[in-house]
Amino acid sequence: MVSAKIFIQSLWLIKCGWDDPLPQGYVERWEEWLGKLPSINEIEIPRFLNYVPVNSYIEIHGLADASQRACSAVVYLRILSENSSSCSLLVAKTKVAPQKTLSVPRLELVGASILAKLAYHYASLLPIEISSVHLWSDSKDVLFCSGSILRVGRRLLLTDVLQFRHCFLTLIGTMSSPLITLRTWPLVG
Repeated sequence: MVSAKIFIQSLWLIKCGWDDPLPQGYVERWEEWLGKLPSINEIEIPRFLNYVPVNSYIEIHGLADASQRACSAVVYLRILSENSSSCSLLVAKTKVAPQKTLSVPRLELVGASILAKLAYHYASLLPIEISSVHLWSDSKDVLFCSGSILRVGRRLLLTDVLQFRHCFLTLIGTMSSPLITLRTWPLVG
Protein backbone atom coordinates (compact mmCIF):
# COMPACT_ATOMS: atom_id res chain seq x y z
CA MET A 1 0.00 0.00 0.00
CA VAL A 2 2.93 2.35 0.42
CA SER A 3 3.26 2.42 -3.37
CA ALA A 4 -0.24 3.95 -3.56
CA LYS A 5 0.76 6.58 -0.97
CA ILE A 6 3.88 7.41 -3.00
CA PHE A 7 1.77 7.64 -6.17
CA ILE A 8 -0.69 10.06 -4.57
CA GLN A 9 2.18 12.16 -3.22
CA SER A 10 3.67 12.37 -6.71
CA LEU A 11 0.31 13.71 -7.94
CA TRP A 12 0.35 16.38 -5.23
CA LEU A 13 3.85 17.39 -6.29
CA ILE A 14 2.63 18.18 -9.82
CA LYS A 15 -0.39 19.95 -8.29
CA CYS A 16 -2.95 17.56 -9.77
CA GLY A 17 -6.37 18.14 -8.16
CA TRP A 18 -8.80 15.38 -7.15
CA ASP A 19 -11.08 16.08 -10.13
CA ASP A 20 -8.31 16.70 -12.68
CA PRO A 21 -7.57 14.03 -15.30
CA LEU A 22 -4.31 12.19 -14.75
CA PRO A 23 -1.37 12.98 -17.04
CA GLN A 24 -0.61 10.14 -19.48
CA GLY A 25 2.43 8.70 -17.65
CA TYR A 26 0.41 8.61 -14.45
CA VAL A 27 -2.53 6.84 -16.08
CA GLU A 28 -0.23 3.97 -17.06
CA ARG A 29 1.25 3.76 -13.53
CA TRP A 30 -2.25 3.84 -12.00
CA GLU A 31 -3.54 1.09 -14.30
CA GLU A 32 -0.46 -1.02 -13.50
CA TRP A 33 -1.10 -0.57 -9.76
CA LEU A 34 -4.80 -1.42 -10.20
CA GLY A 35 -3.84 -4.54 -12.13
CA LYS A 36 -1.73 -5.72 -9.18
CA LEU A 37 -4.37 -4.89 -6.58
CA PRO A 38 -6.25 -8.25 -6.79
CA SER A 39 -3.08 -10.04 -5.61
CA ILE A 40 -3.68 -8.47 -2.19
CA ASN A 41 -6.21 -11.26 -1.64
CA GLU A 42 -3.30 -13.73 -1.56
CA ILE A 43 -1.89 -12.15 1.59
CA GLU A 44 -2.85 -14.01 4.74
CA ILE A 45 -2.08 -12.63 8.18
CA PRO A 46 -3.03 -14.99 11.00
CA ARG A 47 -4.37 -13.14 14.02
CA PHE A 48 -4.03 -15.98 16.52
CA LEU A 49 -1.14 -15.09 18.86
CA ASN A 50 -0.69 -18.61 20.29
CA TYR A 51 -0.43 -17.24 23.82
CA VAL A 52 -0.55 -19.71 26.71
CA PRO A 53 -0.34 -17.89 30.07
CA VAL A 54 1.60 -20.64 31.84
CA ASN A 55 5.42 -20.55 31.58
CA SER A 56 5.55 -18.23 28.60
CA TYR A 57 8.38 -15.82 27.86
CA ILE A 58 7.04 -13.02 25.69
CA GLU A 59 9.11 -10.68 23.55
CA ILE A 60 8.22 -7.82 21.26
CA HIS A 61 10.45 -7.56 18.20
CA GLY A 62 10.23 -4.64 15.82
CA LEU A 63 11.99 -3.80 12.59
CA ALA A 64 12.39 -0.38 10.97
CA ASP A 65 13.67 0.47 7.51
CA ALA A 66 13.64 3.37 5.06
CA SER A 67 14.36 4.34 1.49
CA GLN A 68 14.42 7.68 -0.30
CA ARG A 69 10.64 7.50 -0.78
CA ALA A 70 9.24 5.98 2.43
CA CYS A 71 9.98 4.49 5.83
CA SER A 72 8.29 1.63 7.62
CA ALA A 73 8.08 -0.21 10.91
CA VAL A 74 6.70 -3.61 11.81
CA VAL A 75 6.12 -5.17 15.24
CA TYR A 76 5.97 -8.89 16.03
CA LEU A 77 5.08 -10.76 19.20
CA ARG A 78 7.35 -13.73 19.92
CA ILE A 79 6.09 -16.27 22.45
CA LEU A 80 8.41 -18.90 23.87
CA SER A 81 7.11 -21.74 25.99
CA GLU A 82 8.61 -25.02 27.17
CA ASN A 83 7.60 -26.98 24.08
CA SER A 84 7.20 -24.41 21.32
CA SER A 85 7.79 -20.94 20.02
CA SER A 86 5.72 -18.73 17.75
CA CYS A 87 6.02 -15.36 16.13
CA SER A 88 2.95 -13.30 15.13
CA LEU A 89 2.58 -10.02 13.32
CA LEU A 90 1.03 -7.35 15.53
CA VAL A 91 1.17 -4.20 13.38
CA ALA A 92 2.92 -2.62 10.43
CA LYS A 93 3.05 1.06 9.53
CA THR A 94 4.41 2.97 6.56
CA LYS A 95 5.06 6.66 6.06
CA VAL A 96 5.84 8.42 2.81
CA ALA A 97 8.94 10.60 2.87
CA PRO A 98 8.05 14.28 3.17
CA GLN A 99 8.11 16.50 0.10
CA LYS A 100 11.11 18.29 1.56
CA THR A 101 13.99 16.01 0.66
CA LEU A 102 15.45 14.16 3.63
CA SER A 103 18.52 11.94 3.58
CA VAL A 104 18.03 8.19 3.90
CA PRO A 105 19.79 8.17 7.32
CA ARG A 106 17.32 10.80 8.53
CA LEU A 107 14.41 8.71 7.21
CA GLU A 108 15.90 5.68 8.99
CA LEU A 109 15.66 7.68 12.22
CA VAL A 110 12.05 8.60 11.41
CA GLY A 111 11.29 4.89 10.90
CA ALA A 112 13.05 4.04 14.17
CA SER A 113 10.98 6.67 15.97
CA ILE A 114 7.77 5.23 14.52
CA LEU A 115 8.93 1.79 15.62
CA ALA A 116 9.66 2.96 19.19
CA LYS A 117 6.17 4.47 19.42
CA LEU A 118 4.50 1.33 18.03
CA ALA A 119 6.47 -0.88 20.43
CA TYR A 120 5.42 1.29 23.36
CA HIS A 121 1.80 1.29 22.28
CA TYR A 122 1.54 -2.47 21.92
CA ALA A 123 3.62 -3.22 25.01
CA SER A 124 1.20 -1.13 27.06
CA LEU A 125 -1.92 -2.28 25.20
CA LEU A 126 -1.49 -6.03 25.50
CA PRO A 127 -2.87 -7.49 28.74
CA ILE A 128 0.18 -9.75 29.16
CA GLU A 129 3.59 -9.25 30.72
CA ILE A 130 6.21 -8.47 28.10
CA SER A 131 9.60 -9.93 29.08
CA SER A 132 11.69 -7.87 26.66
CA VAL A 133 11.45 -5.51 23.72
CA HIS A 134 13.97 -5.68 20.87
CA LEU A 135 14.03 -3.14 18.06
CA TRP A 136 15.98 -3.95 14.89
CA SER A 137 17.36 -1.74 12.15
CA ASP A 138 19.76 -2.26 9.27
CA SER A 139 20.99 1.32 9.68
CA LYS A 140 24.13 1.96 11.66
CA ASP A 141 22.99 5.59 11.89
CA VAL A 142 20.07 4.41 14.03
CA LEU A 143 22.45 2.49 16.27
CA PHE A 144 24.76 5.51 16.53
CA CYS A 145 21.85 7.80 17.45
CA SER A 146 19.93 5.18 19.40
CA GLY A 147 20.66 6.94 22.69
CA SER A 148 18.11 9.62 21.84
CA ILE A 149 15.65 7.05 20.48
CA LEU A 150 16.19 4.86 23.53
CA ARG A 151 15.49 7.84 25.75
CA VAL A 152 12.21 8.34 23.91
CA GLY A 153 11.46 4.65 24.29
CA ARG A 154 12.41 4.55 27.96
CA ARG A 155 10.34 7.61 28.69
CA LEU A 156 7.41 5.93 26.99
CA LEU A 157 8.00 2.37 28.21
CA LEU A 158 9.44 3.28 31.63
CA THR A 159 11.67 0.25 31.41
CA ASP A 160 15.24 -0.71 30.55
CA VAL A 161 14.34 -3.65 28.30
CA LEU A 162 14.17 -1.58 25.11
CA GLN A 163 17.16 -2.26 22.85
CA PHE A 164 18.05 -1.34 19.28
CA ARG A 165 20.05 -4.00 17.48
CA HIS A 166 21.55 -4.29 14.05
CA CYS A 167 20.39 -6.77 11.42
CA PHE A 168 21.21 -7.15 7.76
CA LEU A 169 18.12 -6.76 5.58
CA THR A 170 18.22 -7.82 1.96
CA LEU A 171 15.28 -6.83 -0.21
CA ILE A 172 14.70 -9.19 -3.11
CA GLY A 173 11.89 -9.41 -5.61
CA THR A 174 10.03 -6.70 -7.47
CA MET A 175 7.47 -4.04 -6.61
CA SER A 176 4.74 -6.56 -7.40
CA SER A 177 6.14 -9.32 -5.20
CA PRO A 178 8.79 -8.10 -2.75
CA LEU A 179 10.29 -10.55 -0.29
CA ILE A 180 12.44 -9.61 2.65
CA THR A 181 15.07 -12.04 3.81
CA LEU A 182 16.96 -11.54 7.02
CA ARG A 183 20.45 -12.74 7.69
CA THR A 184 21.21 -13.21 11.37
CA TRP A 185 17.45 -13.20 12.04
CA PRO A 186 16.91 -14.09 15.71
CA LEU A 187 13.22 -15.02 15.64
CA VAL A 188 13.38 -18.10 13.46
CA GLY A 189 14.62 -21.40 14.76
